[in-house]
Amino acid sequence: MRVITVLRSGGDFQPKHVQALQRQVLYWAPTGTTFECLSDQDIHGVTTTPLRTEWPRFWAKMELFDPAMKGDFLFMDLDTAVIGPIDDFLKPRPLTTFGGALMWLPEESRRLPGEIFRAVPEYIIRDYGGEDVFLRAVWADQYTIPRTFVDQVLRDRKMTQQWTDVLPGQLAFRRYHGLVQPECITTRSKDARIVIFSGLPRPWHTREFGGLFR
Repeated sequence: MRVITVLRSGGDFQPKHVQALQRQVLYWAPTGTTFECLSDQDIHGVTTTPLRTEWPRFWAKMELFDPAMKGDFLFMDLDTAVIGPIDDFLKPRPLTTFGGALMWLPEESRRLPGEIFRAVPEYIIRDYGGEDVFLRAVWADQYTIPRTFVDQVLRDRKMTQQWTDVLPGQLAFRRYHGLVQPECITTRSKDARIVIFSGLPRPWHTREFGGLFR
């Protein structure tokens, strides 16, 4: 069982956030689970695979769809809080997503989106990335990859499903409510195992989850 994350330097995510996520994952994952990060920098104490492209910001995630990435794995965004056993999230299943933040990625399901993206990456980044800088910064990570591009490639083949349908109650979501005066809303059941964040605040900004990232 593998958990993988991605860090492209230059934004507000830092190596310490990779290290913190690794601690959470390995604490709550079954024995034998491995953790690694695709990154353009070395991260102390973390198995790191160099990024091979210059795809900007969150588009570096598309390296998860490279044929050099073998096997099935669970992808987690860095602004994810793991608060309970994640055994169920690591069981083999079809491609399963919650936006671009939490994805079970079988090797075979990654093949077609990867081929299409690598054929015309500049076009897809421009087409799906939007023109408004603020909207890109706040929303594109969750709604562009893979909910728009990858799901658009695979949905007609019925190869995708949603975590909220597969594991109801085990996933909580903290998100922006409104663009001008953002307000955080947390929907969380007593069975929640993973908390997904979208935009600000990051989990390390909050009183509830900040201790996980120290």
